[in-house]
Amino acid sequence: MSIRIRLVIMCLVVALLPAVPLTFVVKSLLDKSFDIGLHVSVEESLDSGLSVSRKHLGTLRRDFSLYVQRTADAIGDARPDSAEAASVLARIVGASGKVDGLLVAQSDGGELPGGLKPFSGHPVLEGLLEGTDLIGDNFLTSGRLTFVGVEDRSSFIALWNPESRDMPRRWRAGDYRVLFYKRVDPEFLADANRLIEGRQNIAALKLLRRSLEDSFFYPFVIIYAVCLAIALALAMLMAQRLADPIRRLVRGAGQVAAGDWKYRLDIRAGGETGRLVDAFNEMVARLDTQHRRLTDMEKMATWREMARHLAHEIKNP
Repeated sequence: MSIRIRLVIMCLVVALLPAVPLTFVVKSLLDKSFDIGLHVSVEESLDSGLSVSRKHLGTLRRDFSLYVQRTADAIGDARPDSAEAASVLARIVGASGKVDGLLVAQSDGGELPGGLKPFSGHPVLEGLLEGTDLIGDNFLTSGRLTFVGVEDRSSFIALWNPESRDMPRRWRAGDYRVLFYKRVDPEFLADANRLIEGRQNIAALKLLRRSLEDSFFYPFVIIYAVCLAIALALAMLMAQRLADPIRRLVRGAGQVAAGDWKYRLDIRAGGETGRLVDAFNEMVARLDTQHRRLTDMEKMATWREMARHLAHEIKNP
């Protein structure tokens, strides 16, 4: 196996080693994050807040109904105008804060939902219905009183249609209408709506928890895979730069071993590789010098032996 392949494998192993524990850590962090937001105590707190809000709205509605009924009983068949009817409401003990006001109108024949036709266009009614609408299937009738529902629960509306027992009275039978109203505190409604939204969000998170976790986890895996691919590309590039001098060094060592004492490495490299190349060239140079010296000594020894032999032959023909 070549050095380049070994280096790439080493880089791959080093890059993949933290992948498994890091994956478990990320998964655990996601689970804990959702567990904190979806903890049962949070859900119970929201449910408690919603229960208190419903009870408060129920109390407001009961008080409104009670004092509307008392005011209607106090008016009886008198059929007063708006100012007179308002004075009757003001005299009802405890009605202050339970009923904000009332309107008196004469029917013109047609009907809005809940019998509100004679009050259409009235600024008070328009203010009560601003940004909302009547709930058409939520009209509760109790005797001569009709309670009209509003979509955003921002107000309570009741319509009183008294029966006429005396035709010569101020208005004709069936034409007299009294509209009672009560506005709910907008800050209370805003807080209640936030509680509802929070409870709905928790329910939605419970249903979508797995898909939401996957939507966070899989992008992490993809990003990690991209980073790993980039790291491998850089590792291959670095392996190429590191392996090439080593391959040439191995090839040079083979050349020297074959007797090529003139071989030198022409590699420009820094760091440890550069020092290794310099050491190799210096070693080969020393070996070349020693080889030349040995060769010269062998030649001198050969000539001495030949001279000695020749002298011997001359002395002893």
